[in-house]
Amino acid sequence: MKRPHHYTAFSSKKQVSMEYRNSYFIKPFRQALFALFTGAFLLLTPAIILYTEGYRYDWHNGLLREIGAISIDIEPNNAVVFLDGLKIQQSLPIRLKNISPRKYHIKISAAGYYDWERDFEVKNKQTVYIKEVSLIKKESPTIFLAGDISTLAISSDNRYLVYILQNNQKPEAHIFDTANSKDTLLTDLKAGEKYKITWAQRNNFFSITNQNAPYETFWIYGVGADKKIDLASLTAKPIMKYQWKDDLEPELFFSADITLSTIKPTTQNIYKIANSTFIDWWAEQGRFWTLQTVSTTKQIKIVRDSFGFSSDFAILDSNVHPDITPSNPRLRIAEATGDRVVIKYNDKENLLLTANGKIYNVAGNETLLSPYQNWLIMWTPWEIWTHTMNEEPYLLNRSGEGLKSVIPLDKYNTLALVWNGKATILYPYYQVTHDFINAAVMAAVADTSNKKIYFVAKIDKVNGIWKLNY
Repeated sequence: MKRPHHYTAFSSKKQVSMEYRNSYFIKPFRQALFALFTGAFLLLTPAIILYTEGYRYDWHNGLLREIGAISIDIEPNNAVVFLDGLKIQQSLPIRLKNISPRKYHIKISAAGYYDWERDFEVKNKQTVYIKEVSLIKKESPTIFLAGDISTLAISSDNRYLVYILQNNQKPEAHIFDTANSKDTLLTDLKAGEKYKITWAQRNNFFSITNQNAPYETFWIYGVGADKKIDLASLTAKPIMKYQWKDDLEPELFFSADITLSTIKPTTQNIYKIANSTFIDWWAEQGRFWTLQTVSTTKQIKIVRDSFGFSSDFAILDSNVHPDITPSNPRLRIAEATGDRVVIKYNDKENLLLTANGKIYNVAGNETLLSPYQNWLIMWTPWEIWTHTMNEEPYLLNRSGEGLKSVIPLDKYNTLALVWNGKATILYPYYQVTHDFINAAVMAAVADTSNKKIYFVAKIDKVNGIWKLNY
């Protein structure tokens, strides 16, 4: 049987594409759909990229603009925020996105507090942060202790106030226990003198001395201690400088004549540390900085840890700083901590700040190391300078009102500035300020734990220590 032949038949007609049964997706429709999705992809992809990069379309002006943001996180958290006068219907913290770049006026209000307000500029693809701000309460001061009081100081635990009272022209030192509202007379003092009270940084011991060296009056007290110590009588030599050790155990360093010594008030024992042949000294948790003369060049050098693993910290070139010479008797170390030293020389309103391997000339005759963030504050009656490690000195404020003292108020370094006739609040990171006390303040201290400020002033014809909650 013959096998059948296999034949392949070819049609000469044009092939017609197959269509899916019961489907409307014919080829022209699929081509249109593909074109639609391709066009959408080409249009939306750049739009999405521009959106994520911070661009928005300004429908009012018909322009494509970059945008910014505003972030607000302050205390108290029930504060209300106004942007260009319009209340923001959000509770703190506030995060405002899609903000067009321009200047805005931001006002923050809370019942019973001073308003906080400032103009800010929102820039392209940047966020304006308003944080580390604690609003100040708007309250009236109340009399705390009436009397002709000249100065006061507060203990490190904010419990005790020591003050000098003029009782019939006779000065008296008193201590007030704020926890028990108990006032105690410490001692009578010599008339015709101004006095200084200095608390230890970490314990309840303090000293009372006359205002300036040599210190002929030098009493040491401890809260609960059996008796006071008359250091001037114990040394029988003029005390030229002293400093409390930053330690839980009370200890005071002092130099008398050419001797640097230490006394532990709990035992009343005095120990000699060294002969003070250097120009000046500073104690930093037991580590001593000294200002010395370089014997070969007669220049001045700052020596770190002079009685330990000593090292030269800086050389002060008299060619650059002509007042820094061994013959200048007014050279002193105003502050030394970590890798930063401040030198005060002559009676000029000028300081030498040595930090970051550099030496800066800064206007100042007073210094303060804030307990928060190791922030150094230096000031004259006309200028305030600040310094943060690894940064350049910064001119914080300039005024002709006569600045007397600077007081940190909280962990955000909000400052109370005491001027000749008033006191103001300054939020240093934002340069926002407002009035605080409308009276001439002689002296002031802050209880930062409980947010109270005690100040000496005459208000409504009443002299004394006034208290103000902030």
